[in-house]
Amino acid sequence: MVWQPTATTAIDFNRAWRFRVTAVRVGMFEMIALLAAWMYLPMGLQWSINQIDPTSAFDLEKTPLAGAGIQIAGTLLLLLYVTKVRGHHIAYLGFEKPHWPSDAIFVAVVTAVAGAVYASIIAILAGLIVWQPDLFGAKSIDPVVDVLRRNFGVAHINWQTVLYMALFAPVMEEIWFRGWMYPVVRKHFNAAFSIIAVALIFGFAHGTLPIPVSQIIGGLVFTFAYEKRPTIFVPLVLHMLGNGSLLLSSWLLSL
Repeated sequence: MVWQPTATTAIDFNRAWRFRVTAVRVGMFEMIALLAAWMYLPMGLQWSINQIDPTSAFDLEKTPLAGAGIQIAGTLLLLLYVTKVRGHHIAYLGFEKPHWPSDAIFVAVVTAVAGAVYASIIAILAGLIVWQPDLFGAKSIDPVVDVLRRNFGVAHINWQTVLYMALFAPVMEEIWFRGWMYPVVRKHFNAAFSIIAVALIFGFAHGTLPIPVSQIIGGLVFTFAYEKRPTIFVPLVLHMLGNGSLLLSSWLLSL
């Protein structure tokens, strides 16, 4: 069965997923192998540079566009692999036409709810930090700001970071985690398990913290959105808004 775009008329999205999982040709091992290769490309670049010149000041965290170039190439290869090798339509990766205004309303509602939950978690965390600062490893005079900066902030903000987080990262991560990974997981498991599993892998794949709270919350929101509105543009917009909030919070915490 070849994956074709869904009709642009009214859609039963649950039926759309039932159709999708029967059309998936990609195996679990195949999906994991390509995803892992793409994820570790920047790390491989950093390691190679360090091996060639141990004194090099090159740091991908400060110059994210260098790693993004490799990941963009990997993402383009994935598009070719899915369409030319696997024979799927590009819609396999979620490139379905958005259904406005219903998708816009969905994005607005999810953004409002997720924002409220996110703010509540930060408020609760701030209270716990004040109560038990040692438990959270607070090291500065202002333990709340210290811990929040490490959990909900961005280490280095410059024009490259803004461009990467606002544009390149959301596009590539949605293609890989929602477009590439989710249909394969969804084929073998129910919606709830698939959403949680993909969200956890998405969160821990960032590798920034022992428990990446912000990324896991984002993963839950983006994957839930893709389950309910199976066009990649819905979680993509949410992802851009989420990364924008991280950049804004980082700027506010740096004041």
